[in-house]
Amino acid sequence: MKMILMALALTLGFSVFAAKPHAVLVIGTTHYNPGATIPALARELRGCGFKTTLIRSEENPEKNPKGLPGLEALATADVAVFYMRFLTLPSEQMKHIEDYLKSGKPVVGFRTSTHGFAYPKKDALYKWNHGFGSDALGTKYFIHGKGPTQVKLAEGAEDHEILKGIDLSKPMEAPGTLYLADLPKDAKVLLTGTGNFTRTGKITNGFGTHDIKPVMTDEVAW
Repeated sequence: MKMILMALALTLGFSVFAAKPHAVLVIGTTHYNPGATIPALARELRGCGFKTTLIRSEENPEKNPKGLPGLEALATADVAVFYMRFLTLPSEQMKHIEDYLKSGKPVVGFRTSTHGFAYPKKDALYKWNHGFGSDALGTKYFIHGKGPTQVKLAEGAEDHEILKGIDLSKPMEAPGTLYLADLPKDAKVLLTGTGNFTRTGKITNGFGTHDIKPVMTDEVAW
């Protein structure tokens, strides 16, 4: 669930300001089947006047030592859309992502992109395991619950330009799970979500120890 609505909202807002923006969409996992959903998003973007480039591998990119050839397309991107999970890209490929982030251009992250990389601790790129989520998307990964998630407008977000044309006057049910987040203080929250957790209390995973309640509410788009 995390970031999906943000991605769709940005496509609506971005097309207002650029006649032919270039969207580069990166599929970096088979988890949750982005091989079906991200090409569908690319088609929608083309219908809105975008030029699109789709980057994907015929193999599972989480296990493919060749990584994701084609990331050099990010050099001409106006917006980058990432759906990744636990990648260990070769350094020359990761540099294309690093260069794009340094450009300051828009970044959209879908779901598992908060934990898009899994470099070994001694690797020079280890910082991106948490850094991509926290620095590029606004939060690193902590833990997620069990779907569905009830999504509603955040307080004060009703008139935000990113949400123009989207009717959220009533809460909607999304099939995805609630990902807990820890946003910077200057983030503008647009949507919140309420979801269920089957394991409760003090839960420890590879991302820390978390105090989990049966039902929790957190930010899902900002």
